[in-house]
Amino acid sequence: MIDIYICEDSENFRRSLIDVIQKNILIENRDMQIVLDTADPYAIIDALKGNTKTNMYFLDIELCTTINGIELADKIREVDPTGYIVFITADAEKFLLTFEYKVQALDYIVKMQSDAVNKKIRQCLAYVDDKVKKMNNNQLNVFAFNGKDINGHVQVDDIVYFQIQNAKNKRIILRTTYSQYNFRDTLKNVIEQFTAYPQNVMVLINESTYVNTEKIASIDVKKRKITLINGEVLEVSRRRIKEVKLTLEI
Repeated sequence: MIDIYICEDSENFRRSLIDVIQKNILIENRDMQIVLDTADPYAIIDALKGNTKTNMYFLDIELCTTINGIELADKIREVDPTGYIVFITADAEKFLLTFEYKVQALDYIVKMQSDAVNKKIRQCLAYVDDKVKKMNNNQLNVFAFNGKDINGHVQVDDIVYFQIQNAKNKRIILRTTYSQYNFRDTLKNVIEQFTAYPQNVMVLINESTYVNTEKIASIDVKKRKITLINGEVLEVSRRRIKEVKLTLEI
């Protein structure tokens, strides 16, 4: 059972959010439940004491309290580092603050975009429901990362690539389908971890970038460039182009 927590200070929007979630749970027969809806972020914090589950959260960024939704998410991460967080706001520019706080989110919902709100809520529920079911059925490999600043795990099929951000300070960027993480490690250690997976879909495209081949949309062999499904274009080194072609069976 996936527990859902909602923190939204607009009672009208909170009621609307609850209605969409409950209807979707009922129609799609999802193993989910809303355990708490509130305007008080401290009620969420108290409810998570002793929590050992991975939960789902819908958090309003602009809360009329002493802490905002992003600061609440930061506190949630202390007890639930892999919880699925969806931020809600009336001001899309507020989403930039999530990068300042380094709080990774599943998705962002803008209240003013009324036509897209309900659709996004349903998509988020479907995504989390599917991921948790697959994890429970051992259908997904999981990559765990640990560091002084952040700990967590992601499903391997969500990984887009790993990239060295700072070799001297051993900083790695992990880009996933919906989020980006920054943790302390070496790319060598990351690659060694993947050798243990029975079906390793990763390939080293240059000295600093380790890519999930299932996230590659196309490759330009002549220019030595790959285009990922998220639109990013990455360069393949001369030393690695042959291995990349073999891996992609070109």
